[in-house]
Amino acid sequence: MYRVSELLSKPLITLSDAKFAGTVCNIFFDKNFRRGRYVELFSEDENAPEQRYVALDRLRLGADAAVVSHEGLIRAGWNNPPSEVAPNPINRTAYNLDGKSLGRVTDVILDGVNVKQFEIEGKTYESDTLVSYSDKILIFNDTQKPFRPVRPRKPRIPEGAEQITVAATTVELPEKLTVTTAPHTGERSDYKFLLGKKTVKHILSHEGNVIVPEGSVVTAELIDRARAAGKLVQLALNSL
Repeated sequence: MYRVSELLSKPLITLSDAKFAGTVCNIFFDKNFRRGRYVELFSEDENAPEQRYVALDRLRLGADAAVVSHEGLIRAGWNNPPSEVAPNPINRTAYNLDGKSLGRVTDVILDGVNVKQFEIEGKTYESDTLVSYSDKILIFNDTQKPFRPVRPRKPRIPEGAEQITVAATTVELPEKLTVTTAPHTGERSDYKFLLGKKTVKHILSHEGNVIVPEGSVVTAELIDRARAAGKLVQLALNSL
């Protein structure tokens, strides 16, 4: 078994190509949070696609790097729609069924690709105690009793209620349409989730200089500074 924190920030290398493919910067799970599905790669190569993914079951974690057999396993885009995957829960607040805060999720423990436990402030919760989640919080059942969440019902329309008929309209389109696309700025937008968080340690440049001090509130300027120094992954991993 291993922890998600051990996988994040690991370099990814390809065995048959002997290439450095990037750094693991994120992980996604299936929508039930039972299995890890994909890891996302970050690359300092400006010519690399903005988003690249590797299926977790094709990846092996080593002591100093994660490995895949060849570069062809790296995909630029989703094999499944984003609605079918769950995001990395680390740093999200967890609550129990009584509305008590359990703290922040600090890690996820995997056995291969299977989610075994969630670690919350040093305490572990089995994967089957997760009741529900959103992009902000997770709900756990820590009562040791079975719980079935109530699903919202569709509103019933009373018998005899008047039906509303919406008339269809026809829109005439011009014979020729001109589509203008906005220029690509080259900036990565997948780090905006860091805005407003605080750094928990100094972010250092390759030369050892402090580029983002500990306790800084992350702003767009700090993200640009970390990007220029090639330290976006370290900024993401050390901001809460």
